[in-house]
Amino acid sequence: EAKIFMAAAKTTQAAAMQHFFKAERTAMKIPGQEQVKPLPVKKAGVIGGGTMGGGIAMCFMNVGIPVTVLETSPERREFAIKTIRGNYEVSVKR
Repeated sequence: EAKIFMAAAKTTQAAAMQHFFKAERTAMKIPGQEQVKPLPVKKAGVIGGGTMGGGIAMCFMNVGIPVTVLETSPERREFAIKTIRGNYEVSVKR
């Protein structure tokens, strides 16, 4: 097993993956940004109240952040509200 690992570690593919890993970490470190503090999130807006949008809205609501969900029609808005309400009801039952 060790021989196989050492052989794989010396391939060009392994070198490329290591380069990508290091580059990804370096790209996240912007010079001069070390002292920047994030602003607090006071309110949020979500476009679309489907499965993903409703879940994102719920995440904000769960931590007390007011959220506005935009939908394309009153019917879609009501469906989104019903889905979110249903998700909370399921959570309460657990």
